Amino acid sequence: MALKLLDPQRLLDEAAASQGLTRYAESGIHERFAGFVRRLNEVAGGVPEDSYEAVSAQLRDMAVKRLKLARDWHEEPGILRQAVDKPFFVFGHLPYANSHVASLLTLDEGQRSPAFWEVNQPSPPPGSDPFADLMALEAANEKVDKIVESVPLLLSINPELDQAGMAAAEMDYMTALDFHTSHPLHLDKLPNPRPMYLPENPRQACSFHKKLLQQFQWRNPVTRWVCRARIERLEVASLLEVYPDALCLWVHSHPAEFVLNTLVARDLLLSSRKGGDYKIDPAFYVRELWERIDGLMASPWLDDPRIMHIHFDRFLEDPMEAIGESYRRNDIPFSVDYEWMIASWLETAASDPKRYGDFLPPLEKFGLDKQVIAETFRDYIARFGLEDNGLERKKRH
Repeated sequence: MALKLLDPQRLLDEAAASQGLTRYAESGIHERFAGFVRRLNEVAGGVPEDSYEAVSAQLRDMAVKRLKLARDWHEEPGILRQAVDKPFFVFGHLPYANSHVASLLTLDEGQRSPAFWEVNQPSPPPGSDPFADLMALEAANEKVDKIVESVPLLLSINPELDQAGMAAAEMDYMTALDFHTSHPLHLDKLPNPRPMYLPENPRQACSFHKKLLQQFQWRNPVTRWVCRARIERLEVASLLEVYPDALCLWVHSHPAEFVLNTLVARDLLLSSRKGGDYKIDPAFYVRELWERIDGLMASPWLDDPRIMHIHFDRFLEDPMEAIGESYRRNDIPFSVDYEWMIASWLETAASDPKRYGDFLPPLEKFGLDKQVIAETFRDYIARFGLEDNGLERKKRH
């Protein structure tokens, strides 16, 4: 099928004109949007003709959301003057591990994660218009439900999707709204999703993330945000510049586990795309991931006191101690009520990170071997004591 190139200038102009937002399309937005669309064109040489209009509509929708944010921040300059105090950042390679740790942190009064529905419709600021909030939540519920219906096994990889529009939004889903990276959920009409990539300007991406938190707390005050990210798509040094009082928890698991998890997720998502001609190169992914982790291991922030390293399997054995340690390190009161909330939640099925089962195939399906992966990532495994961790996690409920 013939391919058509997307025209970023035309798409942005059409989006701005459709909502009377042309005055807010400043040069930075133009540049980032143009680069974002250029990447989409470059990877596959364009978009198949039968998907062109649907993908163009989604790009215009992304542009409208970004321009509405610019309008909000122009009309309400106080939004961006708010403080964002001591946010938690939970990052690692496994979505369900990040979700499990972050979910415990959100049990404390006044702490929460930015929700998928808020990012999906960020303007007007959540809390400004109850009807708009309800419509945004219903739209997000419908979007997530469709994804899960088309790929039910995703729940075993990221069980928090059972919360639909209330599920927490990861950092790269948020920064994609400012065109710093791609995310498949923004462009689900694209037959072949483009690979996610690190932002060209990671500090600017982190700054936009902070602006979104300020947007979301403008009418709905928050004591402390609990944010999530995939470490392979995060520049921690830039994060610490933008959030100098951040409280970071890096959740570690065995590379054999997160390599398999990621490959299965990619396979499920790509194979569900109508008209897609997808290809997965597991060996290339492993090399790419090793290079990324090797760089992280050499980072000067690795032993920064703001970074707490968590062995996920050990965390599952005693989460109260690990959460308590993170509070003690940062002089946050660990109340009796919060302790009770943790203990109560841990008794529920929702606390089981594998509550939807474990349907992952063997690594051999992708032509990989656990021992080879262990040797490839031996320095990382040794540094964080992951030798006893792999693909044999016990069911805990």
